Amino acid sequence: MKNAARIALVLTIAILLSVSLLFPLSTSGRAQIGPLDLSGSLNGAPYRIRVPANWNGTLLIFAHGYRDKADHPGEVDNRNADIAPSAALEAPLLAQGFALAGSAYRDNGWAIAEGIIDTKDLAVLFRKTIAKPDRTILWAVSLGSIISFKSMEQFGGLYDGALCTCGAGAGTTRNWDSGVPAYLAYDILFGVPSTWGTVGEVRNDIDFDTEVFPKLLTEVGNPLNFPKFEFIRLVAGTPGRGITAPPPPAFYPGWLFTDFFFLTEARAELQRRAGGPFVENVNHLYSLTDAEKGYLSALGIPTTVVDGWLAQMNARRDIYYRSAGSAELRKTRYRL
Repeated sequence: MKNAARIALVLTIAILLSVSLLFPLSTSGRAQIGPLDLSGSLNGAPYRIRVPANWNGTLLIFAHGYRDKADHPGEVDNRNADIAPSAALEAPLLAQGFALAGSAYRDNGWAIAEGIIDTKDLAVLFRKTIAKPDRTILWAVSLGSIISFKSMEQFGGLYDGALCTCGAGAGTTRNWDSGVPAYLAYDILFGVPSTWGTVGEVRNDIDFDTEVFPKLLTEVGNPLNFPKFEFIRLVAGTPGRGITAPPPPAFYPGWLFTDFFFLTEARAELQRRAGGPFVENVNHLYSLTDAEKGYLSALGIPTTVVDGWLAQMNARRDIYYRSAGSAELRKTRYRL
């Protein structure tokens, strides 16, 4: 938690400095419009707009990240129209004269198409009902970055720039394909239950909280499994996850639960949208560096065992999307 707080603080400072330097405060020649704090629903998408009294002419439209869709008993959709990644950022930005706006989109889940349109509609609403900004800047986190990248391409005349953090710049299909190695490795080392579906096609209504999390928690609770999870982490090849000693307590791979939520329940939601499985690994070669193998060897897994696991993974490079909807997704709909 301390590391997360430090990262959040650094991110906050970086955003404030970037925005302030790029778009300095200037209220000369502009009639006072604010303060305004407006909220409502636009074509089914909740929204919020805040304009300070000293508005400098720049509108920042926030595109939020992934939100779990309430598609299982006990789940509740988050329909908050956030106007910043953190509420703590609102006051400093408003004080500097920036207008803030954000849409909750008309749906949760992998709502890229909805987010693009709902964000555009919000920008148009601001122009029609409040004023035409001197500059309209998109800022986004995670899934919102895909919305922002595509929005800049599709509605370039409406937006003047974009500031994306945790940017998923590879696009939807490559991002989801990059999750296959971790799930495949997990299947080889621990076994994916048949009730979850398969590595290439999870069950359409799988629930992470009641089905996946309990199994993972039991496996994580056994310290002897740490080397196996390190193999999964390394073979997944996620940038920034190199060979590092685990922090105290010695064994708690928190990344695992986040990743496996997306690999199961979140993937099922997009699978329903696409009309079938959409990931593939036919052109992927699974490997580890000598240094990574040496690290695993020091944890008690001989290189011969590691090579055997890699061989099993490479023997299963036969995952391919099949439905027409998945083919369309991979070609155009959510590609950048």
